[in-house]
Amino acid sequence: SRGPGVFGKRGAPPPPCHFVRPAGSGSATPLRRLHRDEFLVLPTRPPESGEWVFLVGLGGAQASLNGACGICGPSVRRAREVSFWVTLQGHDGADGKAADDLLAPPEALLLPARSLAALPEPT
Repeated sequence: SRGPGVFGKRGAPPPPCHFVRPAGSGSATPLRRLHRDEFLVLPTRPPESGEWVFLVGLGGAQASLNGACGICGPSVRRAREVSFWVTLQGHDGADGKAADDLLAPPEALLLPARSLAALPEPT
């Protein structure tokens, strides 16, 4: 049997790209596509209550929150997973759009610890 008759060119694979948002810029800031050598990856660790955290790896309706900053509140154990109440900075809502009212109350979300990244303290 014959193939579809489509010719393709094999070349070097494209360099790995990542979608990033500048830290602290808010979730309303669009993601930028950068090659791996165009940004600095910082080490992260699991969060503790009272620390600033970055939201990472969220999917679905919460995907627009990836890269947002928040304060990690009390932890909650649900089944086998630990989650934290995270208070987001008041300028962004869960929909990722900037709030029109700068005096709007901050938003608190219960998020799994695997979606929170804390930066290590300087030594």
